[in-house]
Amino acid sequence: MLLLELLGTLALRNETPPVPVSAQQKRSLGLLAILALAGRQGFPRDRIESYLWPESSAPLARHSLDQTVYAIRHALGSDFILSTGRELRLNPGLVQVDLWNFEEAIRARQWAAAVDSYKGTLLEGFYLTDSREFESWIDGERARLRAEYQTAVESLAKTAAEAGDHSLSVKWWRRLANSEPLSPEATKQLMRALAAAGDRAGAVKQARLYQELVRQELDVEPDAEIEALAIVFSRPAGSALAAIEREPHQHSRAADERGAAPNGASVTPSVDQDKREGKKTRRRERTALYAVIPIAILMTGAALWGWLRPAESKPVVRNILVLDSTEALAPGSPWSGRVAISPDGSRLAYVGGPRSMLLIRAFNQLPAIAVPGTEGATSPFFSPDSRSVGFLRERNVQIASISGGAPITVADSLTGVAGASWRDNFIYAD
Repeated sequence: MLLLELLGTLALRNETPPVPVSAQQKRSLGLLAILALAGRQGFPRDRIESYLWPESSAPLARHSLDQTVYAIRHALGSDFILSTGRELRLNPGLVQVDLWNFEEAIRARQWAAAVDSYKGTLLEGFYLTDSREFESWIDGERARLRAEYQTAVESLAKTAAEAGDHSLSVKWWRRLANSEPLSPEATKQLMRALAAAGDRAGAVKQARLYQELVRQELDVEPDAEIEALAIVFSRPAGSALAAIEREPHQHSRAADERGAAPNGASVTPSVDQDKREGKKTRRRERTALYAVIPIAILMTGAALWGWLRPAESKPVVRNILVLDSTEALAPGSPWSGRVAISPDGSRLAYVGGPRSMLLIRAFNQLPAIAVPGTEGATSPFFSPDSRSVGFLRERNVQIASISGGAPITVADSLTGVAGASWRDNFIYAD
């Protein structure tokens, strides 16, 4: 059975056979993600059209959706996407969705299973269209799922602490703090758990890491309670509480000791002695102040010099690539690419010549080699190992080896020819 992953990086997986490339195009994956988020009840076609093709007219958006559904059904089965009136939904008998497993575990309060299913932020790094309505919907779903995940982790941490397993409690609180590094509450809970587990130094270290991160990322002062906890946990375990309780009473005890003598005898303080002590104290304060002023002036001057001195100009490197006059770049549409550089930086692929063929050449050579059978190619792109070049041609995705040979077709049902890329053994085309 196919597995559709939405938590973390969007992916469609299958052990055997591999998932057809046509089902892994960006629009196809986007449609599957929308239907998976809608759950088993389905999603209206008109909303899907507005999400995936926000700038198209209604007839064109409807046609594009029909083409995408057809491509998915052709690749994965005619009943992979089910239609009910004006709604579409996934067939739960043919696909498993990690999001469904997560939400079922949350409803059953199976916290460990829920946390295990949550591999990352919903659709992490996936951007589909310029539709603000779509992005707003996805942002709301991300916030909802993140809150449910945090509830599950907090429940596991508190259960472990109540059972006396402080090491396990630290594990869960650390997981929550890593997912929300700027959250003061998660950091305080982690610090308390570390201290309860006997790692007071680790609790102080966590406070320092949090404070530095907040100052760098938010440019504000961190939660004051973080520093208060760090001070407490910096003291030895046996004396920390006693020190906190003792500090408010130190001055009153000192006054009592000065005001009462042994055996109940009264003591009259010497006024002259107090004056002499006061003068000595003021002299020491003035001496310390005079010593600090020059240092402060030097530090201020150094800081001003660091801020006001002109920044060093960075060198600008420019490269100019010369093409053979008989292999000039072919004119193309504004949205389609014409040049690609191999990941290892050794080759250049572009569309050129009088018949707009795919041309491949080494960076240190002028002549290029035309790949036969690639007339009308657009949007070239290299494989991650730089051994093959893909391109779009007449709504097909084709691949050619740099060592020669005729190109092969890997997909023949594109709904657009805007561009493509090749990474992680997948080709993404639009």
